[in-house]
Amino acid sequence: GRVALALVLARSGLAEGGHTRGQLPYATLDELLTEWPITAPDCPEPLLESLPVFSAANESEMSLAKRFRAAAQPFKIVQLSGLAKLHDRWTDEYLSHRFGSTPGHVQASPTARFDTTNHVHEHDVAGYNVTTKTLRMRFTDWLKLAYDADAERLPYGAPHSAFRSIGKDFMKEDVKFLDRSPVDKRESIPWTQSVFCRFGMRGAITPAHYDLAGDNYIAMVRGAKRYILNPPSDCERLSVQTQRGHPLHRFSYLDWSDMDQVRSHEGSKIHSVQTVLREGELLYLPAKWFHTVVSVGLSIQCNRRAGEKYLASADRRAIDHCMGSHLRC
Repeated sequence: GRVALALVLARSGLAEGGHTRGQLPYATLDELLTEWPITAPDCPEPLLESLPVFSAANESEMSLAKRFRAAAQPFKIVQLSGLAKLHDRWTDEYLSHRFGSTPGHVQASPTARFDTTNHVHEHDVAGYNVTTKTLRMRFTDWLKLAYDADAERLPYGAPHSAFRSIGKDFMKEDVKFLDRSPVDKRESIPWTQSVFCRFGMRGAITPAHYDLAGDNYIAMVRGAKRYILNPPSDCERLSVQTQRGHPLHRFSYLDWSDMDQVRSHEGSKIHSVQTVLREGELLYLPAKWFHTVVSVGLSIQCNRRAGEKYLASADRRAIDHCMGSHLRC
């Protein structure tokens, strides 16, 4: 449920003036994964909300959201009218008609863990064989697989897939509420990416990574996804692949389904906070923040990225030091 706003602000250190960098209610990665294993997609109840949650319908709360964004802190927004309309519009029938019979991009993995999310990086390198591959499949065929995964409670070790689409005309039109800033409708954002939508299958895991294109505004249209967030300062502890051109570049190579591996790589020291992003909610993810994503069931999310205007200097230094200052990624 939603945490009382006053409690969130007290925890964050942003309740009184200024843009002080807040302190989220972190747990360790070891603690989070022990309480809720990465291989178990079903959300335990009750699950305490760990992020600030602001209502788009409340001007005072949105003013606070802007201060959190200026402090490069993640938060959620609810009651976005454009997102509610999109949820109602994007029925199975509507999407099947819009995508039609032309095969789209589907990423397939032999297990729930996708080792890369970019088809450009689906190549083997010395000592590493990529297991995630991009296929072509009609949306209706993929949708049936996703419903079957829910019905059969697809286990971690079974093949998983995810449908993805970027920049289609109907998506640009339907997701127009992301043309302007969700934090301030009067604000024009220099988006660095067109509308990108991901259709998730039960249990599908995107390992810990950070994005190249800056701040990320992630709208959950249908279903829910678990997000585990780690600040840039934990880059080195996350065992991130630093080699440019490697399939896992910017991704942690740790397998979080193996708790012995997590614990042997400083899992008890990695600062972690989690949230379940549910339909009708939007997550603001600051630039360079690491995020691991697990689809609770059939899910649809759309997002846009928007540069590094609010990137904290400490976060930039942490990533540069971790990845190698010559990479500047």
